[in-house]
Parts: sequence; C-alpha cells; structure tokens
Amino acid sequence: MHEIKKRTKKLYQELDQAAENLSRTLIEDAPGYDRVLQLFFTRAWRTFRAVKVLADRGFGEDALILVRTLYEDTVNLLYISTDPDRLSQLFLEYAHFRNFKYLQYLEENHPESLKLEGAETVHNLIREYERVKHNYPKGDTWSGESIAQMARRLNLDGLHETLYKITSDIAHGNVAGVSHFLVTRDNRTIGVSSETGLDYATQSVILAIECFRLIMNEVNRHFQLPFSDTLERTRQGLAGLSHHA
Repeated sequence: MHEIKKRTKKLYQELDQAAENLSRTLIEDAPGYDRVLQLFFTRAWRTFRAVKVLADRGFGEDALILVRTLYEDTVNLLYISTDPDRLSQLFLEYAHFRNFKYLQYLEENHPESLKLEGAETVHNLIREYERVKHNYPKGDTWSGESIAQMARRLNLDGLHETLYKITSDIAHGNVAGVSHFLVTRDNRTIGVSSETGLDYATQSVILAIECFRLIMNEVNRHFQLPFSDTLERTRQGLAGLSHHA
C-alpha cells in the first residue's frame, strides 16, 4: 500500500504541474468550444486539487464525493467533443433555459425579489428562453441524455458502473455507501470513526487523476499543445498502479 501511495503522489504531482503549464496558454480567439474547454478545464483542475486536499487530511469519503463531480464533468465534456460546435452551443445556451426556471420559482414564491432585477433584465431573460426552449424538450438536462446514457455512448460503461454508482451511494448517503460508519458494538460514542479497511483517500486521488487526465487529453488535442507525452506517461502510470495493487 505504501508503494501505491508513493506512485499515486508522483502521478498527481506530474499531472498538476502539466495543468499549471497548460493553464498559461494564451487563446487569441474563443469560439464556443474553446470557451467550453476553458470552463471545464478550470473547474476540473480546482476539483482535482480539492480532492487531494481532502485526501491528504484523511477525508477519503468526502474526496470521493468530489470525484463524482469530476466524473460528471468528464462525461459532459467528452460528450460535447463528439460534435463540438453543435453541442457547445446547446450546452452554453442551456443557461437561458435554467435561468427562466429560476425566474418562475421567484415569481411564484418571492415576487418581491424580482423588483431588484429590473424589467429589462427580466424581459431579456424571457426572450432568450423563448429563443432556445425548443432545443430542450425534456428540460431536465442540457443534452436530453442522462449521465449513464452519455457514458454508454462514450464507451465508459465500466467506469460508470463502478466509479459513479459507488460515489453516488456515498454522496447521497445510501446505506451501501456509508455502512462502514455503522458500529454494532455496545458502549459506543455517538460519533464514530470509519470501520472500513479501504483506503478511500488514496483511491479518490487515483480516480481524480484518471478523470482529469481525460479532460486534459481533450484540451491538449484541441489546442494542439505539447503535453501528449506527459499525459501518456500518466495513463501508463495508472495502468501500472492497477497491476501493482
């Protein structure tokens, strides 16, 4: 286990340094897909680092909850990459759809708060919603697909069935994911320590590396950046970890 932790730390540091270098790349023009890549890269990098912070402090379960978010971002971005121009616009304009739903909620529950927004702001919001609403017939997701459906189209079924379902159990407090906090012995305190022998902290970092690597791969490919060798070493290093475990 010590060797796996050591290798994981090295892989994390190398990928984080590559992200630091990649982040300094200047973009002169920023069409829709460029902006989507900037959004997902920036958000994913922060989450990637936050996973490590929690893991280093022993909060493995909480780190895995963030890994779930990182995985969702990975699936969303890779799905957009299959048809970048069309799906980037669909993703970005979903904000108009969601903002209208927030407006409806405020109108029904807190109408006085809309006075602060101003009539013109509300008018523009409604106009943008009317312009894009036909693109979101289901309304509950920007793509019309669930995370599971998008993962299936990306051939990420195996990762989804393991990483996503386990981390979802932990995030939602489903008993299968948090049963290690159940203590059956008598004379126990209300607050308990995790009774599992699993190293959630190390595992969360490994999974975060895998997800963030996939996002960086797409950013590197699209902008034709020189980080392919580093990302390939990360891939090989992750494969080596599974063999060493």
